[in-house]
Amino acid sequence: MDQILFFFEKLFDSSDWPPRWHCGRWTEFHGWLYLISDLLIWSAYFSIPLVIIKYITRKNDTQFLKLYILFAAFILACGATHFLDAVAFWQPYYRLSALVRFITALLSWTTVYYLIKFLPIAFSLRSQNELQIEITRRMKVEEEMRNLNVMLEQLVDARTLELQKSLKMISDYKYALDESSIVTITDQQGTIKYANENFCKIAKYNSGELVGQNHRIINSGHHSAEFIRGLWVTISEGKIWRGDFKNKAKDGTIYWVDTTIIPFLNDERKPYQHIAIQSDITGRETGVEALRRSEMRFRKIFDSKIIGFLFCDSKGNIIEANDFFLDMIGYTREDLAEGRVHWVNMTPPEYAYLDQIALKQIELTGTSQPFEKEYIRKDGSRIPVLLCAASIDGNNTDKSVAYIMDITERKKAEEEIYRLNETLEMKVKDRTIQLEFANKELEAFSYSVAHDLRAPLRAIHGYTNILLSEYSKDFDEEGKEMMNSVLNNSKKMGQLIDALLDFSKMGKKELQASFVDMTQIAGAALQELKNSLLSVTAKITVHPLLPVRADENLIRQVFLNLLSNAIKYSGLTANPEIEINSYYEETEVVYCIKDNGVGFDMKYSDKLFGVFERLHKGAEFEGTGVGLALVKRIIARHGGRVWANAEMGKGATFYFSLHKSM
Repeated sequence: MDQILFFFEKLFDSSDWPPRWHCGRWTEFHGWLYLISDLLIWSAYFSIPLVIIKYITRKNDTQFLKLYILFAAFILACGATHFLDAVAFWQPYYRLSALVRFITALLSWTTVYYLIKFLPIAFSLRSQNELQIEITRRMKVEEEMRNLNVMLEQLVDARTLELQKSLKMISDYKYALDESSIVTITDQQGTIKYANENFCKIAKYNSGELVGQNHRIINSGHHSAEFIRGLWVTISEGKIWRGDFKNKAKDGTIYWVDTTIIPFLNDERKPYQHIAIQSDITGRETGVEALRRSEMRFRKIFDSKIIGFLFCDSKGNIIEANDFFLDMIGYTREDLAEGRVHWVNMTPPEYAYLDQIALKQIELTGTSQPFEKEYIRKDGSRIPVLLCAASIDGNNTDKSVAYIMDITERKKAEEEIYRLNETLEMKVKDRTIQLEFANKELEAFSYSVAHDLRAPLRAIHGYTNILLSEYSKDFDEEGKEMMNSVLNNSKKMGQLIDALLDFSKMGKKELQASFVDMTQIAGAALQELKNSLLSVTAKITVHPLLPVRADENLIRQVFLNLLSNAIKYSGLTANPEIEINSYYEETEVVYCIKDNGVGFDMKYSDKLFGVFERLHKGAEFEGTGVGLALVKRIIARHGGRVWANAEMGKGATFYFSLHKSM
């Protein structure tokens, strides 16, 4: 053990041996030949591992890597021994040389071990000739593969193009189907997997609300269980089902669809999903339903006891008739079936020309004007009827339907009306004579009032004025008041007589209707009142009034009377105001005169427009009690209305209306 430790302690000590130049008899040539040879061997041994390492680092899949590494280490160790032999000529490191040689021995035998292990494998590898043959074969295969790849790519391109065309065609089919039809796809249980936009529109659901739901979501309950069961049996057998469906949308509305359900089959020929292609036929079904209801209504009318119906041709044959017509003419259904009922034979000769006219009208226009005629009943009696006929087919005027109404009762009523009219005409003539006589007497009375009553009134008024002017000194104050009272009352009596004459003449005047500027008429009436009255203190506002057709003079009288009343009854108000306005109300134009005067109690409004009817005392407000009655008569002659609204102490509003078309 001590020797080993001493060995390693003196590993780099060369003092125990002389340099090799001094051992033995070396010539210059011999010594340098030995040195150069060792150095060349060492440099070669060091180059070989570098080449091996360079080769190994360039290949990622080098075989026998351990063997290469051992061989490189063995060569390096051998080179190191030759290098130390050359160095020994100057520095004899024999201990280091012995250690390197020992390491070289270990590496040598390890390399031998791996050579024995890997050489059989290495020798089993193919030779260069075999590899060349394999490479040639593989290159040929690769060329064939490249050719096949080119062919495959061409085939794939062709198939891809065909597939793109097929997909384009399928896309076009789907677009056409989605644009023209209502489409849904369901699985074999009826769960919706797809619904196109048209389906969503008609069902009023969005796609998210439909997908995943059962098709019963739109079931209207109209179809029977047998109908639904038959549908499912058909498509479960892989057969196509066609029919009409009545469905219910989200908002409860009903719609009809013409439906074709096509099952998609798997490899076992079993349906795995269904596509339903539908068309909206709601309008058609609505029309069919309307036609069905129309037919039912016609059948009810045809079978009713209201009016007679018959289907006939132009030759007189009656093809069909309802019981009401047969009862009307006294024939039975057996007579009709056996051909004994002919409308030509039942028509009296004097009415035959009317039938010919009706046939000509049907030929020209498809229908005849209603006309009256008579039929000869089976028992020979006659029955008056109102008849109208029309062509059943516009292209074939030979077949017609006729509507016959029994007018026996109407004829009786007409005869009674004719008789009553004759009696009434006689009574009207008598009443006209009486009215003419009464009018003449009324005119005579009016003249009597105008002349006979005015004369004594003028005398009373005149003599009273003389007494007051010439003999007033002989009367005390009370006497003078009495004389003034006589004058005032005689004046009022004269005004009353004038008002009565105007009122009586009003019914005789003819209306002279023309287009009237109502604003101008109201302004003129107001100016006339201002000229005749001592003072008008009221603030009067005349708004632009709607024009109308009326008698200008009479309407001016209406404004005069209503405005004078408004001025009179608002005279005691601190700030009297009067407003005139108009507006449309349906077929009328309404005019109103509003004041803020004393007003009146509406419970007496029914007396407002009567002759001599006054709602205020004469001592408070002067007047004859005829003005509003005259207004009512004038407006009534125009076909209008007059009315008023008021409240005690808050004023009154008087209205009158005239027709727009007046």
